[in-house]
Amino acid sequence: MYSALLAAAFALLPLSFTAKTGDAPGVWSAAASLATGRTGHTATLLRDGRVLLVGGDDGLGHALASATVFDPRLNLWRPAASMRTARVAHSATLLPDGRVLVAGGFTGGDSLESMAGAEIYDPAADRWKDAAPMLYPRARHTATLLPGGKVLVVGGIGPISEAELPSVAELYDPAVDRWTAAPGEAPAREGQSAVLLSSGQVFLVGGQTGGLGPEDGAVLYDPASNIWITRPTGTPRFAQTATLLPRDRVLVLGGFGPEVLPPSPNLLSTGELHRPSEGRLSAIAEMPDVRAEHSATLLESGQVLVVGGAYLVAPSILYDPGTDRWRTTGPPIKRYGHTATLLRDGRVLVAGGYGALTSAVIYDPAGSALAGSAVLWLPAAVFLTAVLFTVLTALVRRHRAPLMAALRAPRDPDRWIE
Repeated sequence: MYSALLAAAFALLPLSFTAKTGDAPGVWSAAASLATGRTGHTATLLRDGRVLLVGGDDGLGHALASATVFDPRLNLWRPAASMRTARVAHSATLLPDGRVLVAGGFTGGDSLESMAGAEIYDPAADRWKDAAPMLYPRARHTATLLPGGKVLVVGGIGPISEAELPSVAELYDPAVDRWTAAPGEAPAREGQSAVLLSSGQVFLVGGQTGGLGPEDGAVLYDPASNIWITRPTGTPRFAQTATLLPRDRVLVLGGFGPEVLPPSPNLLSTGELHRPSEGRLSAIAEMPDVRAEHSATLLESGQVLVVGGAYLVAPSILYDPGTDRWRTTGPPIKRYGHTATLLRDGRVLVAGGYGALTSAVIYDPAGSALAGSAVLWLPAAVFLTAVLFTVLTALVRRHRAPLMAALRAPRDPDRWIE
């Protein structure tokens, strides 16, 4: 019994490591593992600093309804209430009141049908409730919170029975739980990136049209005038990333380029720096490796952390917009279709994805190997100490009577004298 309890205690310890390799600052450390592996999920930073992971694919083609919350202070995942409907390739948007709107996605399984259903999660009550469904079923779309509190949904893959992608964007008003069609003809594409600018406009770039290859051209949506404005783009691409930099610049990286023919997909190492308000763009230094389905996160230092990628085993890299230079950080990893979330303390949580479905790691731009290891091991060490204390106490109580009897028994002098 006691050996089983100790074994369980050690099994609960996180796989802890710290790594500082490459020529860039920062330390990588293992975080607690996910109870359920997932890819194609969403990660939302909640108001209290925790991270909500929702839905996704279990790696076997099954959509998930489960949700889990990560507490970075304790390095601990806690199960959250499950959604009413399992989904993958959906969107998740933090609303102004702290709730989370989850919309659309695929049903998973053999059908892989897109859905219009939406749900709202209340972190305070750990409860889901149905929201009004979208006007059109869609998956692999974008959802952007606008300054006025409404959510703009664009593009995505519609029902299998319909060959064309949705060309109507939608606006969700959480105050009245209602979806309305956005004026004008929105870009009909899926897998694009959407970035909210300081002006309140939304910049959309990349994506593809019905699996026919990457879409050429970027679009700027102005919610004040309800106008869609075409913007120039460089290399057509999809499965790219788009990261907002200071002064409303948008960094677009990697993805699949034209002529994507397996088994040799046209992966890109190129990147572009867009200035949507001016309608200008410029090329940047190429990444050391080709990447698609990666993540790109703006750090507090102004640098951009790029992690993972399909068909790739390589270290993570850091881009410095000020010097237009790339540097490597951390050990080589195999991971794509994951999420990367900037935490309140400046660290980055990377969770799930193909190649690492149940694992999570944390990048600390300013950390040391010793500090990273101590932070991650502290909750596990406290738990293990409590288990050891419980086991020792039980052993003492169980064997106290025989031990005391042995101490009080008369001794035979002949046994102590040679």
